[in-house]
Amino acid sequence: NCHEGTDPAAKPTQAANWYTYPRRAVCGSCHDDVNFATGSGHEGGIQPDDSLCASCHVPTPDNPDVDAPIQDAHTVPYRSPLVKGLTATILSVDNVAPGKGPVVTFQLTDVDGTPLDPKTFAALGASLNVVLGGPTSDYAITPFRESAVGATFDGSAAVYAFKSAIPPSAAGTWAVSIEARRAYSLPRISGETESYTEGALNPVVYVPVADAAPIPRRTVVALSNCNRCHDRLAVHGGQRLAVEECVICHNANADDSGRRPAAASPPESIELARMIHRIHSGENLTQDFTIYGFGGSVNGFNAVRFPGDRRDCNACHATGVDGSVTYEPPLSTATLNVVTMRDYFTPQGPATAACLGCHDNRDAAAHAYLSTAPFGEACGSCHGGGADWAAAKVHAR
Repeated sequence: NCHEGTDPAAKPTQAANWYTYPRRAVCGSCHDDVNFATGSGHEGGIQPDDSLCASCHVPTPDNPDVDAPIQDAHTVPYRSPLVKGLTATILSVDNVAPGKGPVVTFQLTDVDGTPLDPKTFAALGASLNVVLGGPTSDYAITPFRESAVGATFDGSAAVYAFKSAIPPSAAGTWAVSIEARRAYSLPRISGETESYTEGALNPVVYVPVADAAPIPRRTVVALSNCNRCHDRLAVHGGQRLAVEECVICHNANADDSGRRPAAASPPESIELARMIHRIHSGENLTQDFTIYGFGGSVNGFNAVRFPGDRRDCNACHATGVDGSVTYEPPLSTATLNVVTMRDYFTPQGPATAACLGCHDNRDAAAHAYLSTAPFGEACGSCHGGGADWAAAKVHAR
């Protein structure tokens, strides 16, 4: 991505240099455990100059017993030609009403468009779930997640009926998504294999439960912005790739209490805005930020170093359809307060929780606390659009 970019029509004139002109200084800048003077860490032994580098390190292999091809070694798994490509599409969602279990009609297809039978798909060690959460005004519950491997298949589309029902008191618009992944064992020229899990980009469909027409969840962050750094942001086993799905689980009431041992209480909030801001703040945080995850994993983020300017909100945030910024208060009154048991106070208003994700010191928390009433935040008065201390002004880079 660095040398060739993502647009084949806009490659720089020397785009091929990285694999056609290997040199000790260039290769050693990443492979810093290699000592070319002594031969330590280098199967080719001592290399006093660059004259023989291209003899072994060819672009692609001609002789697997001798060659050490650069392109093969630097092909990340998800760009391997052996990965077929997996697509999930929601065709329709029916039986949507309070107290009912939605019926989802969907397709799983390979890169060539071949439909996949969920049962056959699962028999190969793959995973397939359907997800239901709401309301989109601001997600409030742990979503319903059910395995859809038993969906009926007619040779083209599959149909799955949720066992869980939409709560009788539900209102507004709800969201339905799909999680699908399968595993590969990719051969390398060295004879070794590399494991890789391929996930389909999560389709998210919004269905009206009590609204006259579906109202999508507000757009705050663009996945394309995330992937400027992450290239392919795939988490939780490689099966969750869309921001629109992430926020269904990582809502205002979500925390790690299901994974965190009692001795390490209280639980940590995993609300998306606060969590992502804290992860990206990393070494600049004044508080500990550790999340307990699957299998009891302990994930500490205080050593993370963000390779950019954290003050540049536009690096991650989307732009509104009218050109407006999506990170300035005030937020809609339908946006929920965030439960933050490990912070200076809880609950926090939605704008407060987002801002204190980066500004996590006591002074900032006190400032936000004094600007919060039982019925809402006053953040927009000073930090809203056009105000003297508008977020778009103070974070402009």
